[in-house]
Amino acid sequence: MKETLYSESFEAKLINSNHEKINKYAVLRDTLLEMKGVKSRITWKNEKFRYNKETIAVLTFSHTALILYLNVKEYDKTNKNIELVDTKKYEDTPIKINLKTNKNFKIALTLIQQLMDEKNIMDFRRKYNQPDYLDIYQPRTFEELIQLGLIKEVKVKDKMIIESKEQVETVGVKFVINLVKQSDVKELYLIGNIAELGSWNPKQGIKLEKINDKRYETNILIPINTILEFKISKDKTWYGVEKGIFKEEIRNHAYFINRDVIIEDKIFNFRDEKR
Repeated sequence: MKETLYSESFEAKLINSNHEKINKYAVLRDTLLEMKGVKSRITWKNEKFRYNKETIAVLTFSHTALILYLNVKEYDKTNKNIELVDTKKYEDTPIKINLKTNKNFKIALTLIQQLMDEKNIMDFRRKYNQPDYLDIYQPRTFEELIQLGLIKEVKVKDKMIIESKEQVETVGVKFVINLVKQSDVKELYLIGNIAELGSWNPKQGIKLEKINDKRYETNILIPINTILEFKISKDKTWYGVEKGIFKEEIRNHAYFINRDVIIEDKIFNFRDEKR
């Protein structure tokens, strides 16, 4: 028995990021590429920056957190926001900074400056046409990301999933979904990035209990310290997925779950396309 799961590429995670995270990525990427001789290459899992055939920086995601790895020798070893990673994967760029906070973002910019000093490329700035990142990484639907090849289907044995669940502590999550306006919705489904919510497979989403015409609820147990992302659909397809106030595409609801919690969200509109 196997369960269908999906793998998100680096670019898919950028597309599903909020504006603040995309802007941080843009500033860091532009800062690196403004230096003459620095080139970048986007792979499935990350974006690597090279100078003189040497990897000097890597931008990637850990769940939904944007992470920067750098090839610097001198840094503040007492700063708890800077982590030295001892793995073969990042042996060329062992200095890790989680860019979740503005403080860490400023630290990252300082370390990039240090990197440029160490590589003697400080004074060789070039003209660089900065892309419109918010336009490039504008929100797209799950189906569009599949069609673009930015999300791929993978196979995982059910037994492996069950065993992994038994090894970790679980916490309770209560979902409270409120419809902003009256509609003809009869059912609502949760579709998300974890196995408990179908692993982005709409056919495996879970049904919410209807409390009244505008309120739906459900409860699930998930592993502690989970990055949870989800969307709401009025049926078990992406044709009925939620949309924004002006019926625009919206980003995933995203939460870090480290305790029992109630998640309450509002739904403004739904997609209403013919199958």
